[in-house]
Amino acid sequence: MLAGCSRDATASSAAPPERATSGQHTVLLELFTSEGCSSCPPADRMVADLLEADDVDVTVVAFHVDYWNYLGWADRFSSAAWSDRQQRYASAFSTSRVYTPQVLVDGRDDRVGSRGKAALEAIRAAAERAPSAELSATAAREGRSVSVTVAATPVDPEDDAVVMVALVASDAHTDVPRGENAGRNLEHVAPALDLAEACRVRDAAAGCRATLEVPRRLADEVGDDVEVVAFVQSPTTMAVGNSLRVAL
Repeated sequence: MLAGCSRDATASSAAPPERATSGQHTVLLELFTSEGCSSCPPADRMVADLLEADDVDVTVVAFHVDYWNYLGWADRFSSAAWSDRQQRYASAFSTSRVYTPQVLVDGRDDRVGSRGKAALEAIRAAAERAPSAELSATAAREGRSVSVTVAATPVDPEDDAVVMVALVASDAHTDVPRGENAGRNLEHVAPALDLAEACRVRDAAAGCRATLEVPRRLADEVGDDVEVVAFVQSPTTMAVGNSLRVAL
C-alpha cells in the first residue's frame, strides 16, 4: 500500500423533509484522507476553497481511511469501509496504488488531494460532460436516522448505474493530541458518516428510499450538522454521472 503521507444527542422529533433537484451536471469530488496523515490537512483546505469557487458546481464527500490509525492517532471519522471503497477505485483503475490525500473527480479522474490547480482543472473538464441522469431528492431526520428518497431519470433507460446516498457532517473539526498532526486543530469538509446504495438508477423514476445513520460514537459531536449527498455511479467502472446535495 503506497501513500503520499508518511505512512445521542440529536433531535428526538422528525424535522420536515428538505428537497433538492439537479438537472444539470454537478460534479462529485471524493477526498480520501486521514487525521493521522501530516500531508492531509492541506487537502481539506483545498477542498474548502473549491466549494467557495464561483465557477464550479461541485458536491463533496470525504472518506477518512483507517490504515493510518496505527501512527499514533485513531481518526474518529475513519472506517474500514472507506478504505475498501478506495481499494475499489484502485481495482477499477487497474492499479494497486492507494494514497492520501487523494481526490477522485466524478469517479474517473485521480489527483493528489492537495494540488488545487490540478483538481480544479479536472472538475472543469468533468463539468463539460452531460449528466447521465436527472436527480431529485428529499431527506428528513429523526434522531440519528435520516430517511432519504431519491428520484432519477436516466438518459439511457438501460443504464446499470446505481443511486448512492451518503450522509456527511457539514461542520466538523478535531483537536489532535497525538500522531503526525499532534497539536493541530483540523477542520474537515464533509466527512462521511454513512453510505448506502438506494437502488438501480433505471428503477428510480418513482423514487427509491434509503435510511442513513449518524454513528452513535459521533452523535454528540456531530449534532444537527449533517447533509445528504446523492449520486449516480457505475458499479463496474465507478464513473459518476451526476450528484446533488440536500442540506438538513
